[in-house]
Amino acid sequence: MLFNYIKGYKVIQGTVYFEDRENQLLRALSNIRINLYSIKRLNTNDTIKLYQKKLLSTTKTNMYGKYFFLVCDDNYLVNIDTKKLPVGKGVLTKELLSYKGLESKHDFIVKKVHSIEENTLSSANIFPGNDIMFHPELKDIDGNTIYGRYDLSFDTDDIYYDTRNFKLRSDLFEDKMISVNIHAGNISKKLLLNYTSPSMNSIDRIKLNYESGLIDEKTKINNYLSALYDRNALDNKFASNIPIKSTTTTLKEIHDYIHKKNCDKILSRRAQHLLKHTVPELDKVYLSPSGYFKIHYTTSGPNGISHKTTNFIRVPDYIKHISDAFENVKNITCIKRNFRIPIIDEGKDSMDIYVYDLNGVYGYASSIKIYNSLPNGARTASCYIAVDNNYSPSKGFKKSPEDCLNVTAAHEFFHAVQFAYNLDADFWWMEASATWNEDEIYDEVNDYLGYLKTFFLNPHRSLDKTSYDGVIFAKFLSEHFGGYEIIRSIWETQSNYHKNSINAIDQVLMDNFNNENISTAYNRFMAYNYNPSQFYKEGHLWTTPIATQNTHTSYPVQLQCSKLDHLASNYQMFSLKAQQTPKTLSIMVNIPISYLLGLKMVTVVNNDKLCEIAEVFSNKHANMAEILIYNTDKFSEICFVPSNLEKEKDEAPYSYQSGNIQHEYI
Repeated sequence: MLFNYIKGYKVIQGTVYFEDRENQLLRALSNIRINLYSIKRLNTNDTIKLYQKKLLSTTKTNMYGKYFFLVCDDNYLVNIDTKKLPVGKGVLTKELLSYKGLESKHDFIVKKVHSIEENTLSSANIFPGNDIMFHPELKDIDGNTIYGRYDLSFDTDDIYYDTRNFKLRSDLFEDKMISVNIHAGNISKKLLLNYTSPSMNSIDRIKLNYESGLIDEKTKINNYLSALYDRNALDNKFASNIPIKSTTTTLKEIHDYIHKKNCDKILSRRAQHLLKHTVPELDKVYLSPSGYFKIHYTTSGPNGISHKTTNFIRVPDYIKHISDAFENVKNITCIKRNFRIPIIDEGKDSMDIYVYDLNGVYGYASSIKIYNSLPNGARTASCYIAVDNNYSPSKGFKKSPEDCLNVTAAHEFFHAVQFAYNLDADFWWMEASATWNEDEIYDEVNDYLGYLKTFFLNPHRSLDKTSYDGVIFAKFLSEHFGGYEIIRSIWETQSNYHKNSINAIDQVLMDNFNNENISTAYNRFMAYNYNPSQFYKEGHLWTTPIATQNTHTSYPVQLQCSKLDHLASNYQMFSLKAQQTPKTLSIMVNIPISYLLGLKMVTVVNNDKLCEIAEVFSNKHANMAEILIYNTDKFSEICFVPSNLEKEKDEAPYSYQSGNIQHEYI
């Protein structure tokens, strides 16, 4: 062969055959893609060994089923691309090691899929807009699990195909059974997916549909107005009785829309009319002891508060409670912790607090006068605050009126503080840090716990797409990077340099902590969230487990493909309790070199149920890795956590598959 005469090079070669059982022969397969990878050993410990693989070359089998690679004297891995196999076909072994470029044959035997196992659906906590992954266990005629190719179809339009993944419609807010059809050649299997609609308030439903591209901005703003001021006009699919934590950022979205040059004029007039008449007539006023808060209220009509008075100044107890709560919040936030004091307009000496029926909303802060005073072009603003007149359970509130009022005072006052830094900061960070502040000041209330379920069921969602549930990231920062000072530093940076909150967080981490930035912090943050009780002060209270995109209970695991938007993660869990669990588990990962991806391995130790976290790799120099986990009987489970660490770049594709170790590297 010509290759043998090229000095210093060797040949890796082989043939791909199809096992034709009916005629008892091996038939050569042409046009099958074969990949060649280089192998480099990276960090290792007694439990996990990592081998980084880089794609060097790709070829296809010729008409005789043969392929060839010309290589140097080194270690290589030959891989058959199972994605390119005919549907209904698979292989027992998908990778072969070529040690020192040894000139030997590396043949692959392709088998026919004979059956599909029943336990093929991923354990799915499925949320609207989620990717849905399936991992059919394909078997050959001898009962061996094979790596193969299959197709999926659905009997409903509630699931749609988006680029390379199946997704659930973002406007599906009703419980239902979804039928899934798996096809592998002439073998088919029908499965049922039980979908439970998530608990979401009206504003969050509207926002989710807008972010998913199902409604335009005009429709979003129109439904915002209906949700807040005219429930009868609200689109039925957005209707919800769940209370809304804060409408501060929603009101700002409406204000920003009104001032757009291309806004719909009729909608703009509707918005201005509703906003102008938001606060009703309130005939009584109470000035707090410090004189900083002027509380407006009434004791009659639908907006009236309880007349009950037990204090010597003869002020209704509810109003006195409001005064005490806001005074306490201001003292801790601005005096003890040195956050900025909210802006009071010239000619005024107090902040207005309006108390009336908010119809299922905890509270809000609304800008009054806007100042264009920041060097980075951002704006500051004065504002007023509104709180509910009774927080009655009939409005959907779960906590006591006193607790609801306390956390609302801390939350909305912090919005007023934020307006003194940067009115145009990102909404997610405004809500996340305001929710953080309420739990800092009224730690015993724990109202924030009600929002964490959304976060834990949606780890695939970008960090800057969170809202109140983003409080968990604020808690991560304050607990692991220096307490409330880091939150204050981020807001100072928002004021002086960055409108974008992700960039502000990134800047503060880089300036104050060696080798840290938003990417490294986020990578660790998502690993910690697999076992919050181990890594957070109140983690034992976070009862919703992180949603795994897949939970694997048998091996080998077929090729799984997914993609991640910026600062988003998946959790791929491997149970190690099954009888066929290999002593050494191999997980092979393919990633794009054009993205910065972080890969964490979280292993749960049997004896104490605590997690051990290992960094796999985070770079742009290799596109494949194999992780070998030894002594799997030491662990009850292993979770593979890929994260897109890019600050803006979306749709990072990756794939993985797993099974018994097929070769040991030297």
